[in-house]
Amino acid sequence: MLIGVAIPYYEQYAQYDTVVAFAQRAEALGFDALWFADHVALPGYDVPRMGGRWFEMLTLMSNVAAHVPRVRLGTDVLVAPYRHPILAAKMLTTLDIVSGGRLIIGVGGGYVKEEFEALGAPYFLRGNYTDECIRVWKAMWSEGHAGFDGRFFSFEDIVNDPKPVQRPHPPIWIGNAGPRVLRRVAELGDGWHPVGLDFERIDEGIKRLHAFCDRLGRRQMPSLSYSGLFGLVNEGAVEGSRRGPLQGEVGQVIEDVQRFKELGFDSILFRIGVQDGTPDLMLEQLDLISTRVLPKV
Repeated sequence: MLIGVAIPYYEQYAQYDTVVAFAQRAEALGFDALWFADHVALPGYDVPRMGGRWFEMLTLMSNVAAHVPRVRLGTDVLVAPYRHPILAAKMLTTLDIVSGGRLIIGVGGGYVKEEFEALGAPYFLRGNYTDECIRVWKAMWSEGHAGFDGRFFSFEDIVNDPKPVQRPHPPIWIGNAGPRVLRRVAELGDGWHPVGLDFERIDEGIKRLHAFCDRLGRRQMPSLSYSGLFGLVNEGAVEGSRRGPLQGEVGQVIEDVQRFKELGFDSILFRIGVQDGTPDLMLEQLDLISTRVLPKV
């Protein structure tokens, strides 16, 4: 099982030196993967909730790859409609190459309407648009010159070298849990990457995913990866501190990881952080998880 951790993204963590220090500490402590979130044009009213300082995710990941030579690097999640798919395919290829084939592409359709409008992306068609973006990526990563003819994009005879290190392409893990999303996983994904679900909804999602795969005649099931909600891991019980799996008291977290393993998940990632936290608190969280949770799982 890959055990990863998300780069915290609240305002006080959005400093380059803080990101690099966090990444290097996580790698040194034995985590298997680092995960990065994607926003580029948040509206001003959103600042208190998520912060207004955001690096461009893929550019940052390419740089961080040079500072952490071992861990996998994942997008949690790349919002497909935010970048033209030909450009995104080239950027993802470059990231896979400079990281030595360590990229995992978590992808989603997005949800911030104002961000779509600022970028000229189709908010109300984002499901169909996301599907087509993924198909364009795969066309760009195929052998020979690339061509595609779809609803939103059409091109032919594009030179698409170099190719990613991982063939036929880096793994594509599709985020979240609605019926449309699960069908996208069955049709286009290498894995399912739900964010913040409780175990009841996870069980339901796995059943639906199996049903979609059976309906489509897919024999090999997608892999399973779980991304937790932001929160903290604590030495003891703290009232109101647990909003979902992978947070709360250490013993509960260990039980969560074991349950994910029993359900067939081969990747989990901790999102550690709170809005009023500090960079030092995040490093302390890494130390706590590495000493109290990782040896048990």
